[in-house]
Amino acid sequence: MVVWMVLTVVLVSAHRGIPRQVWLMVHFVTLGIVSNAIVVWSNHFADAVLRSHRQGHRREVWQLVMLNSALTLLSVGVVGQWALPVWAGVIALVGMATTGIVGIARQARHSLPARFAQVVAWYQCASGCLIVGAVLGGLMAVPFGRWSDAILASHLAFNVLGWVGLTIWGTLCTLWPTMLRTKAPERVERAARAALPLMLIGVIVTGVSPLLHPVAPVWWRIVGALGVVAYLTGVLTQADPMLHAWRGKRATTFPVLSAGAGQIWLLGWLCWVLWRWMASPTPAVLVEHLRGTVPVLLVGFLLQVLLGALSYLVPVVLGGGPAMVRGTSRSFERGAVARWAVVNLCLALFMLPISSVWKVTTSLAAFIALSGFLVVGWQAWRVRTGARPAPEDAPRAHRMRRGLAWALVWVLLAASLAAVVDPVSFRSQFAGTRGTESGVAETGRTRTVDVVARNMTFTPDVITVDPGDRLVIRLTNGDEGMIHDLVMASGATSGRLSPGESANVDLGVVGQTTDGWCSVAGHRQMGMTLQVQTSGASAGQPSSSAHDGHAGADPGAVTPSLDLTKEYSSGWKPRDAALAPASTQKVHKATLRVTDAVMEVAPGVKQTMWTFNGSAPGPVLRGRIGDVFEITLVNDGGMGHGIDFHAGALAPDKPMRTIAPGESLVYRFTAKRAGIWMYHCSTMPMTQHIANGMYGAVVIDPPDLPTVDKEYLLVQGEQYYGADADGAPGVADMGKIMAEKPDSVVFNGFPAQYDKSPLTARVGERVRFWVLDAGPNRAWAFHIVGTQFDSVWFEGGWRLRNGTTPGVAGATSGGSQTLGMLASQGGFVETSFPEVGHYALVNHQMVDAERGAHGIVQVR
Repeated sequence: MVVWMVLTVVLVSAHRGIPRQVWLMVHFVTLGIVSNAIVVWSNHFADAVLRSHRQGHRREVWQLVMLNSALTLLSVGVVGQWALPVWAGVIALVGMATTGIVGIARQARHSLPARFAQVVAWYQCASGCLIVGAVLGGLMAVPFGRWSDAILASHLAFNVLGWVGLTIWGTLCTLWPTMLRTKAPERVERAARAALPLMLIGVIVTGVSPLLHPVAPVWWRIVGALGVVAYLTGVLTQADPMLHAWRGKRATTFPVLSAGAGQIWLLGWLCWVLWRWMASPTPAVLVEHLRGTVPVLLVGFLLQVLLGALSYLVPVVLGGGPAMVRGTSRSFERGAVARWAVVNLCLALFMLPISSVWKVTTSLAAFIALSGFLVVGWQAWRVRTGARPAPEDAPRAHRMRRGLAWALVWVLLAASLAAVVDPVSFRSQFAGTRGTESGVAETGRTRTVDVVARNMTFTPDVITVDPGDRLVIRLTNGDEGMIHDLVMASGATSGRLSPGESANVDLGVVGQTTDGWCSVAGHRQMGMTLQVQTSGASAGQPSSSAHDGHAGADPGAVTPSLDLTKEYSSGWKPRDAALAPASTQKVHKATLRVTDAVMEVAPGVKQTMWTFNGSAPGPVLRGRIGDVFEITLVNDGGMGHGIDFHAGALAPDKPMRTIAPGESLVYRFTAKRAGIWMYHCSTMPMTQHIANGMYGAVVIDPPDLPTVDKEYLLVQGEQYYGADADGAPGVADMGKIMAEKPDSVVFNGFPAQYDKSPLTARVGERVRFWVLDAGPNRAWAFHIVGTQFDSVWFEGGWRLRNGTTPGVAGATSGGSQTLGMLASQGGFVETSFPEVGHYALVNHQMVDAERGAHGIVQVR
């Protein structure tokens, strides 16, 4: 358990670039930390209530081995997207849960009657829920189409409410009075017996209900809500005597504060889930909302209850006599109130619709407070070993005042950090960013509207309010891998929101129609617009005329222009067009790291390019038929990106999905057919992502490819220069892209670079030119002035080979002057140069040659 705690701290501290880090964080906590604690302490409590000391020790060891093996296998399988380790982990989890059910049943048959013996029934029911939840988790590794979100919702219900929830509440019926240092009243035992069937029925009904959606689109919500009500009723049944016991003691130790706060968070979360369950039209919408409450479950409920229980139990386990137990317990009380208050206050702030910078600072403060448990645990161990004296016990009132004061300091520091990092968002968080003066009488009403940004749309995308009303838009980013925002023509903005984040946009008093849009590059042009309308005759004219249309650059920006007579800067280097031969290896592993880079893309023109491994186009990959390519995509950019390899043939759902900044995925395919294949970013709008540099080539050699003296590779792309109003290098202008008006057409990323740094060959050498048109829009008529092609291979086959047309009887002396390609097509040509000179290679659609699709082969 401690190992998983440390791994979780490391993962949270350095999560950027780690594949599937969100899944790892969640499961390191739920399976690594919490489930290890559940196995250890459920066996301990089973021994205690059944009066069979240490009979469960061997069972506990086997369960721990299977649990940790399962989590390791699942992590490997999920990160690598391999089904076999995932199902091996599922089998291990099922074996662990089954061992617990059978072992406790055998132990109960030979035990003596005792109070709270029904606790073991809670553990057995919880293990049964884990079996169902684990199998459902395994099924999530298989594409199930419209069933996938239902399976995920069911998986969450059985694992969170069942495996974790039943175990915790079953344990608290005996542990809570012990933490209060009071005798458990009989009503606690009666409440536990009454609560178990209610909560178990609630888990089953809630877990099954999402699976009913495909066949009962309305009734699944009603059934699920009834299940949540049953579970909540069971929780309240057991919580009542526990609250009564606390009232009698008024204990304020860390175990009581932490575990008590965890129960309160769970009660609040269940009420929220009941509301959302009834309001969600599909399991997909429900899951989208549940994702946003993961911090409540992990931090508010699970970790707080666990750390509270451990703070009480660990000193008992360390032992050393009553005096030593009191000393180590006081070590766990160091900074207890401050740690508890910081966690709960920051979590409450985090769940509000605040800006992303606030979420970062509050989560950082809470993370430091939670990590304090490892520090005080180490101090308690040193007290136990005699390495340091036990701390003195401070008066309760003094501890409370000092702890709350330190918590306030932590929150103020978090606010100060937010103000320094992002002062605009900080000010708007408190003052709000109001619209322009409306010129209408205020009604005094405030209307709040929930808007979800997902799949390149705002839902709803039209909001109608009465003139004079104040409007607050609560924006939630419902996409899985893309960043969105909302910018209104009045200047009000949400700031950039990562998946699952929310923020308020306060438009102030609305008196006229106003427009809004997502300002992430290309999203507005893809339809991410929103309009606020006013009802009645007082409605004014749209306030956003200055922002209308589909211009990609800011209206105040000056777009750079192309001048091929200029020279590149002294630090610029041309891209080497020479193509290395395919290696002999059968498995090709590579990492493509997405970064945002300011580059000189033309003489005197700088743009912010989205690159693979720092270059645009990305690196060239080469292999043979039958080779396996294992590509790890790491998103270190500032927005969502994905990847699509034309050289592979597989369902796009998972490997081509958009991943958020800091995430990664593994794309594995086998090259089954020869060709020069394009790869590119798979995120919408693809036109802009490709135009901004996110493309490259994969060469798969034909089996009968002859040896030549030299090979070159040229990839044609297009550039659409954009600029920011502050003069900073812009990204590809979406308005120009939609109008198909490129500023330059380039070979290998730079216009006319091979005019300034020519390719070379010798007279009589046989030279092969691999060519690929990456687009996104323009065709390519590849031609070399002064020579002819005697061999042409295009889109999977020979068109001409040594002057002979394959499949045509009789020798010919034919040749080819041009290889024509549409966007994403490619092939190669071969030629020998007859004499010394400079041979121009061009796109014979001459307008594009004059835009930069031009180069020189210098023959000696």
